[in-house]
This record gives sequence, structure tokens and C-alpha cells, in this order.
Amino acid sequence: MFSLRLRDADRSSSSATAALPPEEILKPEMRFSRKAWWLYLVLIAPLTVAYLSGLLNGGPVYNVIGFSGVVAMVVGIRMNRPRAWRAWCVLAIGQVLFVGGDVLAYNYQALVGEALPSTSVADVFYLSCYPVIAAGLLLLIRWRNPGRDWASLIDSAVVTIGLALLSWIFLIAPLAHNGALPLGTKLVAIAYPLSDILVLGVAVRLVVGTGLRSRAYYMMIAAIVVVLAADSAYGWSLLHNVQGLGTVLDAGWIAAHLLFGAAALHPSMTTVSQAAAPKPRLTPLRILAVAVAALIAPIIIVVQATGGAYSDIVVAGAAAIVLFALVIMRMVGLARAQEATAELEHTMRRASDAFVTATRPTEIVQAAQEAAFMLAGGAAQPTVLRVEQRDSGRWLVGADPRSGEELQLAPGLLPEDVLDQLTRRAAVEIPNARTLGQGLGATPAFVVPILAQGQLAGAVTLLDASGTSSPARDSIEWLAAQVGLALESAALSETVLRANLQSAFLANVSHELRTPMNGVIGMVQLLLDTPVTDEQREYAEQVARSGEDMLVTINDLLDIEKINAASIELEISDFDLHETIKQTCAAARLEAQAKGLTWKIEIDPGVPATVRGDARRLGQVLRNLVANAVKFTERGNVVVRVSAAPEAANATTIRCKVTDTGIGIDAPNLTRIFEPFTQADASTTRRYGGTGLGLAISKQLTELMGGTIGADSKPGIGSTFWFELALPQGIKAAIALPASKHPPGIAAHPVGSAPIVLIAEDSPVNQIVTKRLVERAGLRAHVVANGREALDALATHHYDAVLMDCQMPELDGYQATRQLRQREGATRHTPVIALTAHTMSGDRERCLEAGMDDYLSKPVDAELLADTLHQWIKQVTPAAA
Repeated sequence: MFSLRLRDADRSSSSATAALPPEEILKPEMRFSRKAWWLYLVLIAPLTVAYLSGLLNGGPVYNVIGFSGVVAMVVGIRMNRPRAWRAWCVLAIGQVLFVGGDVLAYNYQALVGEALPSTSVADVFYLSCYPVIAAGLLLLIRWRNPGRDWASLIDSAVVTIGLALLSWIFLIAPLAHNGALPLGTKLVAIAYPLSDILVLGVAVRLVVGTGLRSRAYYMMIAAIVVVLAADSAYGWSLLHNVQGLGTVLDAGWIAAHLLFGAAALHPSMTTVSQAAAPKPRLTPLRILAVAVAALIAPIIIVVQATGGAYSDIVVAGAAAIVLFALVIMRMVGLARAQEATAELEHTMRRASDAFVTATRPTEIVQAAQEAAFMLAGGAAQPTVLRVEQRDSGRWLVGADPRSGEELQLAPGLLPEDVLDQLTRRAAVEIPNARTLGQGLGATPAFVVPILAQGQLAGAVTLLDASGTSSPARDSIEWLAAQVGLALESAALSETVLRANLQSAFLANVSHELRTPMNGVIGMVQLLLDTPVTDEQREYAEQVARSGEDMLVTINDLLDIEKINAASIELEISDFDLHETIKQTCAAARLEAQAKGLTWKIEIDPGVPATVRGDARRLGQVLRNLVANAVKFTERGNVVVRVSAAPEAANATTIRCKVTDTGIGIDAPNLTRIFEPFTQADASTTRRYGGTGLGLAISKQLTELMGGTIGADSKPGIGSTFWFELALPQGIKAAIALPASKHPPGIAAHPVGSAPIVLIAEDSPVNQIVTKRLVERAGLRAHVVANGREALDALATHHYDAVLMDCQMPELDGYQATRQLRQREGATRHTPVIALTAHTMSGDRERCLEAGMDDYLSKPVDAELLADTLHQWIKQVTPAAA
């Protein structure tokens, strides 16, 4: 009887498709795959319109349209290759059965030789397609929602029972009570709405579940809705003997064929098979659907009671009881989920507290083990392991969750490919890893990686003797993330601590070496200013030269450490480039002339006089190059050439070349000459000395300033070392003096009275040296031993300037200067110049921040000390002869 739905000749035009939501994810594989779905619809649309309008009226045309949907599904499966290809194949088989029923219905008379009866073999095909389609949808649901989702099951059951009750009241029950229908016809007629209810229940489960909702997903759901709507309309028309719906019904079934085919051809059909990441949300639309479905039975009972008809009161009452029970179950589930969430949050807070005091990796792993037991809640055995790199490979090391003894797993117990997977994925399920299970005493349900800075640092393994997955999986994954963050924090803290210790060590080394060196070099300078014999002068000069060489070595060692620790900061200011080059080469020029070498400096006219950069670091690079040139040249000449090439943005590329006629360097050694502690060969070190740090420091300083450095050399002929820097042009020529917050100069002194300088220095030797150097500059000096004595002296006497050491007992130079500035206020300002052995990065800024006006480092140069004092004292007494 149901097959008669295809025999109505009354046809009218209707649309086969509806507007669909925008695409969420489009698979960019091939251009054709993007167009295939709508090309299919465009090609079949004229045939469909012609059939529905009566231009091509006939069963073969209808069968071709239905068969095109099957072909489209097969082509789409092969073209898009979904992960759940079995589910799509089952859906395609369901469509084949549906189309097979159509073919038998329209060609029954031609095949059998008699008219189509009310029930025929075609109904077998029609009825068999519904459970097959339901099976395909169930496979898709399993792919999209692999876990058990009782909430979605209950919600889909409520909606399905509500709609099934409507079908029973208005369709199934009237058909069952219709005495005019033969028994066979009646059973077949009832079987169709029952089959629709079966598909409806599975479709509702698919809709309320999670997963990507792509265009193919919506087209597939629309196809199912259209089929169920057309089936319901046909049953209603049959029940009430309504004629003329053939075209409308055929349009519905044709639309279902086309939508199924287009969904399979659409590139996004692969996303319909992807597993859902988020859990389903209780959206307002979902609440509304469940609420309406749950109220259907009570509403029907009320309506029947009002009308006095109680024919279906038993079914409606039973449905109401079932719906009420399902709603109660849903409420209980929500309450339990809320309680479980609250308990999990409480447990997570307790687990987080375990990391508060853990600072070392071993402490973190131990705290993580305790937290894992809290989160697992006894459902399984969690084990926290850390990765250790050994000669034999990566080992997993931890504690046995049962005995607490140390647990070590060789690389073979957890295959290397699993370790690689852990680095790339949030969790790896290894239910068949028997070797790992033997090592741990149970079969691991899954392993969650602990990633720190993108590297595998360990793993949290959830062990379960039954081999089943634990419900604590999400919390274990959260724990693994927390452990990774804790390990990163511990590593960062350790790095910062190590850097701070290294910085403090370098500062102490700098201070402790420079303080006695200031005394040695200063005393020798003072000795050379006294009447001495030629032999004594030679000895003293050798001591001075040795002290200066030692100071260069100290500076090089400290510089290379500061560069490695990335603690060097450039001091950018305007400076006179020409004057900086000449002053930097002055010492090397004298040494070259002493060796009988020809010395020459050539500065091209195009080299700007004023540039902006770090004059001290540029001079250090140039000083290292010219010092090496003089050191390794026995005869001939040393030439310094400076040229310039204009660049954009008001900048100039400065190229400085130092050429000598020295021993030269062969090609193999030239490639590594800029590496630390490297010289051409051991004999060079023995003959010429040196640490091999000068060129390495020059290279790193040049690169720090954004430049390049290199060398060309031939053994026995000579070498050319060069560096290039892009320097912006300066605004004006600036004297290379530190910036100050106060202008130099104090009130004029009476004529004939020498300015007096207060020296705050705790080292007795340096007290003598500094006092003599100040007196050589034509100034008077008063010495105190610490900051407290300096403040007392400044409170009772007037001083024109203060030379302040920074590290002193009782009160250091920083504190003393701050207290002096607070005492003086805005009415008075005594120049304070730091004279300290602290030369690390930031020491100068720290002095200026404390209120000092200038900064000199030990060992101090006598001329630089005198010039600095004269800059800060307005009236200067001529230096003593």
C-alpha cells in the first residue's frame, strides 16, 4: 500500500533545496571537490523541475533522479575519503534500498504483468532502508561522540518519545483502529511511522550530540527531516483519503535524495566524522526542545480530558510517566555533574597547593605524584615519570605508585615512536603496551605528556588493571599541564639564580682585582714622578707595563663573561669620531714608534666628524685591532685607514681597516681567529703572549653594535683587520663625559686658594694614591675612610668636590651620597664623583641614580682624574710642576 505513494500523477513544481548555513571548515584539496556538490545540484535541477512540472512524467525519470543520489554518495565517499567511511557506506546502502523500492514500484507491472497491489515486495525494500539508515547514523554518532554521553541520550529520548506520542495519537492509532483497511495493508501502513520513529530517535541523538556542524552536516540532517516529513504527510493523506499530494510528496523524497548526494559530495563531509572536542552545552534551544517534548504527553491528556475522549489515555499516561522519569534522571545527572565539578575544583585546588613549595624538579615530580592520586580518586593507579637522557637513550624515571620505590624504565619499555607521539599529542593511548605494563605492574590506559618549553620532560601514566580508560583523564591532562608549567618555572628560577650568582661573582672579581691594581699602578706612577736612578726607572716602568698588561687581561676576561651573560649595554651618545680614533690609537702609536715601525692614520674627507653611537665600545674594538697589529709586527708599518659610505636615514657606514706587515695568519687559522682563547698556534702564544680574547670580544662587540668584522691575511706578508658600523650622524660634537643631572661648576674660590677635594676611600694604599694624584692636579685633598666619616666632614667643612668610593664599611658610597643630597636640598650641590672598582654593566647608572655626578673606574688614569675634577670645579689652580 505504501508503494502507492509513487503513483499519483498530480505534480506541481517545488524547490528541491533550501538555504543552508555558511561553511565552517572547507577542505582545500581540489577545486573540483569544492564545486562537485553544487554542480551536481545544478545538473539534476532541470530534470527534477521537468519531472515535477509534468514535462517528463514517468517512473524512469523519477528513478534516474533517485539513482543519481546514490551515485553522488559513492563518488563523494571515494573523493573526500571520510574517516567514518563505513558509516557513509551504510547510509549509501540505505539509499540504494530506498531507490530499489522506487524502481520496483514504478516498474512492477512491467516486471510482474499486473498492477501494483497495496502491499508488495517494494515495501520490503522501503522498510528495510530505515534500519540501515539508522545504523549508518549510529556509526556517525560513535565517531563524533566516542564516549558515553548520558545527558545527550536522555535529551534525545525525551524528544523522540514526545514526537513518537504525537505520531501514535494522530497516525499510528487511527491506522490501527481503521476497520476499512485489510490486515496486511494495516500492518505495513503502521510499520512506516514506526520506522520513521526509529530514524527520528537516532537523528535527534545526532543533533543533540557534539561535533563540528559543517554544511554537509546540515544537508544530511535536512535530508532526514524531509524524508520523515514526507512520510508523515503521506500517512496522514492515506488516513484521511486526501488526493492530489503526489507532486508534493515526490518533491520531498526527491529533495532527500539530492540532499544526501550533495552532503556526500561536499568537502566538509569529512568533518561530520570528526570526534567532538568540547562537551555538549545545555543551550536555550536544547532546553526548549526538551521542555516542549516533555509537555506533549500532559497536554494530550488534558486535551483528551477536556474533550471527553480517553481512547489513548493509557498510552499518553505511560508516556507521561516515562518522560517524567527521564526528566528526573536528567535533573539528577545535572546535580551530580555539578557536585562532581565542585569536587574536582576542590581537588584541583588541593593538588595545586602541592606545587607551592616545590621548587626543584624532583620535588615537583613528588608533589605531582601526590596530586595525581588525589585526582584519580582511587579509580586507577597514576604514575608520574620524568625523562632522563642517558647514553642508552631516554629513560622514564619515577616512583612506584604502590611501594614508593624508585622506578626506572629502559627505552625499550616505551618505544621511541611513542615518546615522539607524546611530544606532539595531548595524550597517547597504549592499551597494548604489555612491556610497559610489565614494568609498571599494570596495563596503562593512556599516557599524558609533560611538556616544558615544547620538549618532553616526563609523563603522567594512568594505570588500570582492567585496561579501561579512567574518568579522571581530563584532570590528569590538567595535572600534566600544571607539572610542565612548574618545571618551566623551576628552570627559569634556576637560570635567573645562576645569572644573579654569576653577575655577583663577576662584580666581586672586578672589585677585588681592580682595587689592588689601582694601588699598584698608582704607586708606580707616583714613584716615577720622584727622583730615581735610570736602573730604578727601568724597573718601575716594567712594573707599570706589567700592571697595565694585567689590567687588559682582567678587562678582557670580564668583558667576555659579560658578553656571554648578555649583560653589556651600549651607551649611545654623540661623539667626535676623528678625535676618538686619534685618542684610541695614541698608545699603540707610541709602542709602534718604540719598535721602529712606520705608523700612519688616514681618515678620508668624507668621514663625518660627529656621529652617534657608543664611543667607548668602538674605541675598544679599534684598540684591540691596532694593539694586535703592533704586537705581531716586527718591521715595516702599521696603517689605520677610515672611510665612509653614505646610507639612507641620515646614517653613514664607517669602515675601519688596520693593515700591518706582520707575521700573517694562514687560511685554516684565519677562520677561527675570532673564537675565544684562540691564537694562530701555540708558538704564537709562547712568543707574543696574550689570552686570545681581544678579537673574540671585538667580534661580539661589533655585532652588538649592528656591524660586521673580518680579516684578510697571508703568512709572512701581513694582515688586514677591518670592521664596519652604520652610525647615524650626530647633532653636534660632544665631549666624552658622562651625563649629569646638574651643570658643572661651583661658586668661585678666592684667588690664591686651591680647591679642596674630599676623598672617601677605605683602602690605605688607594688613599695614598688618590691623595697624591689629586695633589698632582694642583688641588688640596682630605681623606676619610668611609661614608659615615665623609658625611661628618661635609657637615663641618666646605669641599669643592668629593671622590666617593662605592664599597666601604659602615656606610657605602651610595647611601652616603643619598643622605648628602637629602641634607643639601635645592640650595646647595657638592659635586660627587664615583671612584670605584665596580665596572659591571649598570654600575655607572647606579652611581648616577644615587645622586653622584660622574663616574670613574679603578685603576684611574691620572690625567683623566685631573680633567674630570677640573670640569666640576670652576676655578682651577695650575697643576704643580
